[in-house]
Amino acid sequence: MINRQGSELRSWAITGQDVDKDHFRVRVWNRWGQLVYESLDIDEVWLGEFEQGDHYSQIETYFYEIEAKSQSTAADHKVQGHVTVVR
Repeated sequence: MINRQGSELRSWAITGQDVDKDHFRVRVWNRWGQLVYESLDIDEVWLGEFEQGDHYSQIETYFYEIEAKSQSTAADHKVQGHVTVVR
């Protein structure tokens, strides 16, 4: 993706198979525990913005948690990890 100034924008997109799109949530917190991103839409990408896009996250590592339900088995799944914002 290219912005108006011609520089590259990087994004974090989540993909998965057998995900019930009606039972999906991703949350991202900074190192102080502040929620900086949340979405219920698996197709939404995160560009590193927070506070409704008014600010961009600092270059650092963030903790994420993804909660989803299997479409075929209805089993609940939780995935946790880290994502690093770079510019």
